[in-house]
This record gives sequence, structure tokens and C-alpha cells, in this order.
Amino acid sequence: MPSEYFCTYADKPGSFSCKPKDFCDDPNVTSYTPNLALEGNYDNWVTKLDLACAGPSKIGLIASSYFIGWIVTLVFLPRISDLFGRQKIIVGGNLI
Repeated sequence: MPSEYFCTYADKPGSFSCKPKDFCDDPNVTSYTPNLALEGNYDNWVTKLDLACAGPSKIGLIASSYFIGWIVTLVFLPRISDLFGRQKIIVGGNLI
């Protein structure tokens, strides 16, 4: 999660340095972009999905959804593999 952003107010020209707590609840902020010049600020899925104001539970759910998918498919995928052949099912499951 980026530690610093550049925010813009509707009634003020230019941008200023701000943090997520400054713009998440403020309706006067029209735009905010992460300061990627700082060390430790990356252009990752948190910035691409605009999760700066999202709660930690939402971010955690997105991060763990891949593993939840693996767990769900482990319920029925082995039995289908026994019936139709393991190679076809494993390749198809990995492609999906």
C-alpha cells in the first residue's frame, strides 16, 4: 500500500501530499494518485484496483481468493479425475 499520495481539491489549483486517511472521507478531494517515486511504493494490484480506502478484510479476501479457489476445487476435482483421467482434468483445471 503506498504511503503517500498526491491529492487535488476541487476548489484549489495544484496537488499536495496526502495520506489515505486524508482523502478517504473527504468529498472535496477530486483525485488522488500514488507517489511512486518513493521507495517502497509500488504500482501493484492495490493501486490498480483502487483499494486505498478499502478495509483490510477486503484486501485480504482478494489476496486469498486464489487459495480459496484451490480449496473449493479439491472437493470435487479428485473424483472427476478418477472417472475421466487425471491428465485431462489437471490440465483443464490449471487452464481455467
